[in-house]
Amino acid sequence: MGRRLRRHLTLAIADAPTRLEAERRGLRAFLEFVRANPDLYRVVAESQFVDPAIFRRYYEEFAASYRTRLLAAEAEGEIRPGDAEVRAWALMGISDMVGGRFALWDGKTPLKRVAEAAFELVAEGLGPDEASLTQPLRGKRMHTVFDFAAKRAELSPDADCLRGA
Repeated sequence: MGRRLRRHLTLAIADAPTRLEAERRGLRAFLEFVRANPDLYRVVAESQFVDPAIFRRYYEEFAASYRTRLLAAEAEGEIRPGDAEVRAWALMGISDMVGGRFALWDGKTPLKRVAEAAFELVAEGLGPDEASLTQPLRGKRMHTVFDFAAKRAELSPDADCLRGA
């Protein structure tokens, strides 16, 4: 099953012009593969109990290939520098969890929409975009850890440490 998946993904990203486009195409191809082959999750999941070494090798080999591709993209300036090992495992985790939820458990949600939402997270992260950094918070004040500490000091008579006493 692993070889079939890898071949499917390799073909899906073969002519991608950039690493980010390869991520977009690969994520969608992975979700489509999972929906069409739900036994993939079952076989891989059960292998951790039947033969933990095979289970681990499956993921380690996948991650090694992923890491190599990320390092190549970094060298080409297509992605910013970072820990390719951690990134490979994090990207695999995103695909695994999103695939389980939307491709395996839910046969109705359009996978293109799901893949685009997950890809947006990969490509843009969670931080606000530049435009929202310059916009007011719509009447809401951003709270900091200092605001919460000050509030606690007001409410708690034994919070002298928060008042600097």
